[in-house]
Amino acid sequence: MRGIRRVLFPTRAGLRPFWNGKEKAKYKPFKKWFLLIKTLRIFVTMPDKLIIKSISRKGRLATVSLSDETELLLLQSMVERHRLRSGLEISAEQINIIKAESDFIRADHHLGYMLGARSYSIGQASQRLAQKGFDKTIIGQVVKLYIERGFLDDAKFARELVSAALRHKPAGRGYLLARLQSKMIPNAIARATVEECLRDVDEYSVAFQLLEARWNYLSKFDLETARRKAYNYLSRRSIGYEAARQAFEKISQEE
Repeated sequence: MRGIRRVLFPTRAGLRPFWNGKEKAKYKPFKKWFLLIKTLRIFVTMPDKLIIKSISRKGRLATVSLSDETELLLLQSMVERHRLRSGLEISAEQINIIKAESDFIRADHHLGYMLGARSYSIGQASQRLAQKGFDKTIIGQVVKLYIERGFLDDAKFARELVSAALRHKPAGRGYLLARLQSKMIPNAIARATVEECLRDVDEYSVAFQLLEARWNYLSKFDLETARRKAYNYLSRRSIGYEAARQAFEKISQEE
């Protein structure tokens, strides 16, 4: 049987010589043949029906175990709606419908768990769900639900991020903008948020605050070395030269 299976359904390794070197174009028809056989293999091995082995219930949820060792997470109401019970034989069409509902429940629970730990942008949440292997359609549905609930809000997330940065370790426009974009905040929202939060913030005050917190380290060097290090540090945080110069002159004179 193993030999017959190998003839009917060859592996890609068995056809590998056809893809290499100058003979690739010559054997191009074999590639199409391989893809056709691969599709046929999936179709032939796909079960038409499965049997429900068991259903375990906990609160509003139920875990449905199938005969192929697959476990589906469903709401109790879904189990009742589909009239699922142990020993029931279900068709491939029913399996696809129930699996889509199970994937939605799992994605919903996973995103809720994520947001319970900390905030995420819409882009970050979608990316994390994709990394967990959820389908794009399921991700779109779950993310839309959380946006409607108010748990995913890029504008609110961006304001909180910038406000926290300005409180603990302030920076200039470019630095804050890059930080928001690294969190997958859309460019328009990022720019609007940075402009709003920095509207009443003086760049010189920000530069002075940063140098004041770092002066114990800078004061160990001679004046010119300290100046160079201070300018480089402030530049990395997107503080302009003039504001950096004024702040350094002020703090060095006070010390």
